[in-house]
Amino acid sequence: MTIKVLGVEIKGSILILALIEVTPSGISGGHASARPAIGFKPYKMAFPVAGRTNGENLQLLIDALNEIIQTTGAEQVAFVQADDTSGMARTKIEAALELVAHRRRITAIGVHAVSISAFRKKPANAALIGSLLSGGPAYAEKASLCVLRAFSAT
Repeated sequence: MTIKVLGVEIKGSILILALIEVTPSGISGGHASARPAIGFKPYKMAFPVAGRTNGENLQLLIDALNEIIQTTGAEQVAFVQADDTSGMARTKIEAALELVAHRRRITAIGVHAVSISAFRKKPANAALIGSLLSGGPAYAEKASLCVLRAFSAT
């Protein structure tokens, strides 16, 4: 069983999106397997500023995220979770992601950046990470690894 997961890294008011197809842990001997989704190229998206108010901009973001999830067929969302030092824009974006996921009745998984770094350093994960990231843009690395970490048993 393969699941399409939208990986999201939030840098300030920029969202970095990567769509990853995952075979969850337990199905392939205890470790997740993953590959970039065919036909989806990772990209960056800015927090909208076309609205007249902050509320309108937030609604534009919610609408855009809803459309992305719908058109990609994402069945889950995994995002690099904000920490105590995160700014207001990042917190709004994270809340919008969780709201859209809730409304679409899909799971949103927050993954701490420290957990992603630790996952990346484990030698046992090297081959899996290498196959996932080969040929993809460097800027989408953390968004992709976030998905892999969310579904890995290690």
